[in-house]
Amino acid sequence: MIAAIRRRLARPVRARARAAQARGDWETALAEYQRVVRLVGPRPLLMLQIGHMLIELGRHEEAAASLQAAVRDPEVGLRALIGLAGLNERAEDWTAAVEAWEAVLARMAEQEGTLQPASWPMSPAVVLLHVAKCREVTGDALGAARDFAGALVLEPRVRFSQEAVLLRARMLLQTSRADAVRFLERSHKAFADDAGIALLLLRTTLEMGQKDAASGLARRLSASVRKNPGVETLLEESGLLNSATIS
Repeated sequence: MIAAIRRRLARPVRARARAAQARGDWETALAEYQRVVRLVGPRPLLMLQIGHMLIELGRHEEAAASLQAAVRDPEVGLRALIGLAGLNERAEDWTAAVEAWEAVLARMAEQEGTLQPASWPMSPAVVLLHVAKCREVTGDALGAARDFAGALVLEPRVRFSQEAVLLRARMLLQTSRADAVRFLERSHKAFADDAGIALLLLRTTLEMGQKDAASGLARRLSASVRKNPGVETLLEESGLLNSATIS
């Protein structure tokens, strides 16, 4: 009886939390989800939602604790593990991130016979891309190449994602800057508004001493890419900021 009353009282609070979340009001959403917890207890889905709000607010240690409380749940545990892996990436704790993403893959393998992969928040191929990225940063070139190839075998279309393009470019940089630049130039034409690709191309071109080519690239950058903080800083440091404002 009391539990039923608490659930009924929690419904409008949960609705307010979801509405705040939908409009990006993370503080209000967090406060409302925490009120729901006080009414019905720390259910795994609520802990997952609170964890996501804390991530948006930059409170990563608290977010990790909240997500950890949900990892064993059969329905939301996978999403909690993905959240924890993402937190490790944000913290640039690459070794921990590799372990966390591999835990995601292990959970996917466990669930494959009981849950439809379509219900997963990301595919195994995308997870493998994350593992490959983290391995590449740690210097495990062979492991990165293996996992990158595995991702493409599982899902060939992921080669067109930003994550895959940037990873492929960084791997090429280990063997040939010229090949990497050619690949990045093609990718930049295909994804002209992608600041990550433009930034890596611009930085690599400058590192090769090709300032004229970098100046030409700066002039071709889209307005949205020029406004990216990383791109803007590099343009300013390299003396190309004025070139980038020429229409």
